[in-house]
Amino acid sequence: MLKNNMIKSITILIAFICINAISVLAQDNNLPEKTLKFNEIEYDFGQIEEGDIATHVFEFKNISKEKITISSVKASCGCTTPDWTKEPIKKKGNGSITASYNSAGRPGIFQKSLTVFTSKGQIVLTIKGHVIDKKTQ
Repeated sequence: MLKNNMIKSITILIAFICINAISVLAQDNNLPEKTLKFNEIEYDFGQIEEGDIATHVFEFKNISKEKITISSVKASCGCTTPDWTKEPIKKKGNGSITASYNSAGRPGIFQKSLTVFTSKGQIVLTIKGHVIDKKTQ
């Protein structure tokens, strides 16, 4: 009897942990679908040479019924520098978020995120690629 209760308790605990993990992951991109429409939320640079600064512009359109402001963009590490449209984006207006990745001293595969915080929620953009070690060229 005690063993069955323990198994039930462990099963409930595991289910609770899984549900919480799923809800946390779902919050990463909690920007309502009908606010900003991005052309893409992930960009693959492919192969870049070590020392290059790889830059990509994520473009979007405000499809909501009111203006939206991007309050900040946080990169997952110091090797990635974000820049973004600072003024409020009007209804049907366009904006962009630029991600610059400094590959100096970072050979190998990379994947970095940029969390975009807006007046309507947040969304996570991703850049990735493979830095070719200049010593092997």
